[in-house]
Amino acid sequence: MINIDQLISIESAFNNFHHIHLDHSQTKNFTNGVKILDINHENNYYKIYDYSSKFLGLGLVSESVLALKRLV
Repeated sequence: MINIDQLISIESAFNNFHHIHLDHSQTKNFTNGVKILDINHENNYYKIYDYSSKFLGLGLVSESVLALKRLV
């Protein structure tokens, strides 16, 4: 049996990841699967947040391009 008190959110499972906050336009593109260009971050995985600080998921920055990283 699963104890609900022991579950953690997907967001908190990646507490050791740095984060990126997207503006409104970037959020719309990112959630539609469009890669975001000219991201000034190191190549790595990041927690991605929208313009209102809502957690969207994980993204991968590679050569200044941010892409959605699907977990399933």
